Formats: sequence, C-alpha cells, structure tokens
Amino acid sequence: MRLRKFRARAYRCIHDSGEITVGDLAAFIGRNESGKTTILQALTLLNRDEQISELDLCDEMSEELKEEIRLAEGEFEMNEYEMEIIKEKFPGLPQIKKIKLFRTNRNPKVQYEFEDIEINEIQDQGLNSWENFTKDS
Repeated sequence: MRLRKFRARAYRCIHDSGEITVGDLAAFIGRNESGKTTILQALTLLNRDEQISELDLCDEMSEELKEEIRLAEGEFEMNEYEMEIIKEKFPGLPQIKKIKLFRTNRNPKVQYEFEDIEINEIQDQGLNSWENFTKDS
C-alpha cells in the first residue's frame, strides 16, 4: 500500500495539519520545533493498536476532544497484488483500490473505510479475519 493523503488533528502540538497529499517522493521541511516529528508520530498511530495517552492530546482543543474525532487518518492506494489478495479472500466485495485508515481519540484500534463502498455486517465480520490475515503477511 502506498500513502497518498494524510491528516493529523488534535495530536500534541498539531491542531489540524489539513489534508496533505503525498507523491512518490516526500520531504518534511521546516524550522526546528515546528512539528515535523510530531506529524510522523501521528502517522505511526495508523500502524498500532494502543491506547493514546491524554498527554498526547492537544490541550488547546479540549472542546473538540469531548467528541470523537480522527486524530490521524491516511488514504492508501493498493497495488495490483494487494487488490488481488482482497478479491481472493472476499469475492463478494467489489474491487477495492483505496483504503482509508484512521485512529480516533476514543478507540485504540485502527479503523478502516474502503473508498465509497458500503460493507454490511456479515462482510464486516469477515474483514476481521482480513485484519488478522494482513498481520500474517
């Protein structure tokens, strides 16, 4: 999977990064203490299921944090091989080319959305095995 867009909100010193588009080559440039490392740390939230500390949340956004908000989200483009794996494992789903992963301030698990595809409860139960399958590969 290749990261194509991401956004971080209410994480440490970042109020809202806005949507950042990523090409094949990306670089973070900025003054010292401007949040470059914090952006990368927010992106690592998409790769881990762990509780986020209250200390990691932006104090200045306490009103917004009373609701569930997405702290980090990334849109990934799948290659042909990955699309084929999904198609084989879940033949009932339409072809999936993009996946959006996100973490919220209320849920320690990485959550996902598949483009504009609606997935019913039966398909979603099967996707839990997809999560397990990706950990094995």
